[in-house]
Amino acid sequence: MKALAGVETMGPNGRPFTPSMRDIERKVSKATINGIRGLMRKRREVRAESLPILTRRWDAATTALDDDAREAIARRVRQRIRDLWGGGAAYSVVQRLAGEHLAELTLKAGIGGDFATIMPACELPKAVVEAGRSARRVHEYRTDRKAWDDKRTRTRLTSSGLAPMQLVFGDVHHFDVYVARSDGSLATPKGIAWLDAATRRVRIDLVLCEPGTAIRNADLIDSFIALTQDPHWGMPAMLYLDNGSEYRFAEFLPDALKLAGLDCEAFDRGKPLIRATPYNAAAKASWRARSARSNS
Repeated sequence: MKALAGVETMGPNGRPFTPSMRDIERKVSKATINGIRGLMRKRREVRAESLPILTRRWDAATTALDDDAREAIARRVRQRIRDLWGGGAAYSVVQRLAGEHLAELTLKAGIGGDFATIMPACELPKAVVEAGRSARRVHEYRTDRKAWDDKRTRTRLTSSGLAPMQLVFGDVHHFDVYVARSDGSLATPKGIAWLDAATRRVRIDLVLCEPGTAIRNADLIDSFIALTQDPHWGMPAMLYLDNGSEYRFAEFLPDALKLAGLDCEAFDRGKPLIRATPYNAAAKASWRARSARSNS
């Protein structure tokens, strides 16, 4: 231990320090008595009674009110903060309006004085305002669904254990390429796409819709029949489709999908037809391979 005393070394925070002999003796004593746990920094214990109900300044100004009344006011103010964040208000607006709301509630509870007198005690610190910032996601959900969806926690996907054609995604894609019709007018083709989740193969049927029309049920039916008749594809065991009206024909397919003879019990309770979640930007990859089992 004496050889270590006074020698500059690197601390756990990455900064150099020079321990004294007394420092080393204390560490050795703690490790001897409590093991490695004795060297860990203890978490600071804060007594519940020492925590403010809302802010220390407001607590001191409202001692005339009982604790139940103050707790009720604090709950309403915290909810007001979340509502403001959820409505898209900026930080300064949330702080000001929530503080004014707190002053109004305090006066209604029976504290003497007027608005100008009580307002200084109702000014909310950053910690209280920021505590409700998570509700900002509500505003994002309402105004920018894609940004909201991009921040969602994702499940790591895998195709391990999947047999070819066990799970097939279907969707319609719009191509930004102009093609001339026979009458000389320009149009953008639509692609009816099928993706085999196991092999990542993609099959696309292009459709050039007539002016003023879109993909129809008949187009989807023709493409699905072509998929099943293709010797490199065949009948899928499970379909994962969009919620578009053009896929209504798929409601008649569950019995036909059973002809594939593949085990689907590990997916979505064995349902052969799955619909994507409405307004889900990542819908085509939101299936979960729950305990996927190989038939081998």
